[in-house]
Amino acid sequence: QVTHTVALVRYFLGDAVEVFAHATTAFNKKLPNLLENYTLDDAMTTSIKFQSGALATILSSSATPVGGGVSLEVLGMKSAVKFKGWGHDAEITQNGETESVTSVGEIFPVEDRAFLDAVRTGDKTKIRTDYADAFKTARLTLAANQSAETRKPVDLTD
Repeated sequence: QVTHTVALVRYFLGDAVEVFAHATTAFNKKLPNLLENYTLDDAMTTSIKFQSGALATILSSSATPVGGGVSLEVLGMKSAVKFKGWGHDAEITQNGETESVTSVGEIFPVEDRAFLDAVRTGDKTKIRTDYADAFKTARLTLAANQSAETRKPVDLTD
């Protein structure tokens, strides 16, 4: 659900060395009976440990009765950034002053258009990551899913 948020965390904190996650389907208990092969998690919390010693927790939900979405807080000694929603609206606090940055709105069509334009034209300037970096994000995301399934942390150092 939140691979772009995982990429954002990696941008700020670097490479991950371990991930531990919990997921639930508690919100949509009726759907597995209504939809064949329903396996989507309703909500997930993921804890990530980075090579730098930094820690991150990502909370996501697409199925709560009162909305859902994703949130991320990056806390430093002199500054903090709070990201909210699928567009990652940001509230940046530095030296006691706070600035808000609003996303472009409906983010998924913007991302899709940038990707399709790059494929169609060969111009990759709107793509903000390379394949190697995207692979690391995908690996971390899949490791979080593995952790939620096994209920054990996943070592990413190999």
